[in-house]
Amino acid sequence: FTPGYLARENLTSSLSVNWDADDFVITSITGYNDLEIEDLTDDDYEARAIHETLSITDQTEFSQELRLTSTGENRFRWMIGGYYYNLDSTITTDGRNVGEGAALATALAAFGLPFIGNGSLTSVANEKTENYAAFGQLQFDVTAQLTATFSGRYSHETKTVNAVDTAAGAPSTTFEDSATFTEFVPNVSLDFQVTE
Repeated sequence: FTPGYLARENLTSSLSVNWDADDFVITSITGYNDLEIEDLTDDDYEARAIHETLSITDQTEFSQELRLTSTGENRFRWMIGGYYYNLDSTITTDGRNVGEGAALATALAAFGLPFIGNGSLTSVANEKTENYAAFGQLQFDVTAQLTATFSGRYSHETKTVNAVDTAAGAPSTTFEDSATFTEFVPNVSLDFQVTE
């Protein structure tokens, strides 16, 4: 019998609301996800209890989109909107000697000898992502058969990570980093219908 288990809980939800005004429609789309995973792995790959790793993931996501869209059959049509996204994820990994592995490591340490194999290590990694975006689209019927479309999307995203590793009998080590990305994507198109 090899010990271990995998437990997973995932909540995914979304809400979409449309509100009709006189000349446009307001659309709101909200999303929320919550994920929890607990995974215990016997990573010595034998029946004896020597070393195991427990990994716990706690992750939440939130998103919100808001759009305003023109209505009617006018030659000039438009749509503008904004978007927000947030991700917060923490992964805790606890790998340690257990059973016979822990007893052997303790006995060797009493004589100042190292334990050959996987030692005890705890790692906590936190990742955050935040994204803002604005977008829009303009459509104009040049003729009854020709339509011009101009659209664009600007996005700004920041990612940060913080990781702390702690090994038995050693000082903790920390890794931190962040990056920011910005992008603007324009688009121009012409649509011609051969027949009306």
